Parts: sequence; C-alpha cells; structure tokens
Amino acid sequence: MTSTTTSSSSTAPLLSTGLCVTSSLTITAVRLQSPTERTRYQELLTAVLTRDGARPRVRVTGIWVDSEVSMAGGRALWGIPKEMATFEVHRARLTSFAARTDEGELAAGRNAVRRHLPGRRLMAYKLAQTADGRIKTSPVRSSAALRLADAEWTAPAGSVRSAVEPP
Repeated sequence: MTSTTTSSSSTAPLLSTGLCVTSSLTITAVRLQSPTERTRYQELLTAVLTRDGARPRVRVTGIWVDSEVSMAGGRALWGIPKEMATFEVHRARLTSFAARTDEGELAAGRNAVRRHLPGRRLMAYKLAQTADGRIKTSPVRSSAALRLADAEWTAPAGSVRSAVEPP
C-alpha cells in the first residue's frame, strides 16, 4: 500500500542548503511491503517541493524505515535522513498501519481500496538532499499502481507533522 497526502503552506523559507521551499506542496507517504515486492522494508516519509534556482526538486525532510540496510544506504548514497521505526501492518478488507519509534507513535492510518484502475503512473523527478555539507541531486524514477481508495491518517503533534509544518 502506498498512500500519499498533500497539504498547502503559505511560507517559502530558504533552507540552510540554499534550496528554497516552494509555497504550495508538502507530501506525506507510506510504502508498505507487499508479498510480491523485491524490497523488504516499510517506510513512512515526509517531503517538500523545493527549488534549486528555477529548477523544481523534492527534498525528503523525514523518513523512517524498518531496515538498517535501507537506513544506512539512504544516508550514505543520497543524504536522505532515514531513521529506524517499527511498523505494525494488518491486511484484511482494509489495510491498516501504525509506525512508531522509541519516542512514540509517528503516524497511523488505514486504507480501503475501492477500485483498481488500469495502468501504472510513471514518475521521474530529482531529489535534492544535503550530503557532506553540499546539495546532492539524484534522479529518481518510480511507478505506482493507480487505485481509488478511502484513506484516513492520524499523526500526533510533534511526530511526522513536525517534519513538514513551519516552526
């Protein structure tokens, strides 16, 4: 299950990296492993749309995984601030999840797929992260199945919400 939410912000702060946060888009997503996937980990992430000059970029502001290999690789290769979390996933008529760290709950949600749509959505974009004090830009290609679904998320104040909300 991959679920994404977006929200608006009216601020456009300049990050310490020199990237400017755009004023319109933040993203929260969860990717839960399916039995047929090659990757064997779950992740919960928050990201913001940024600009590097006039070029749009995506910057991951917080990401939690349940794989130490994924955490180490994300940090070393791309400068992604991956942290460890545990995920509880239940699949039945609807899929539910809860993600937690030692400090408490990050987020919880549930998703009921109403209809599978034909095809897959292909996406290509550039990720901009800070690595060794410099902006590292990496090309990303991904695809996702399209589904109509009902979804509900909760996130306690100070959890994943603090990674995308202005201070």
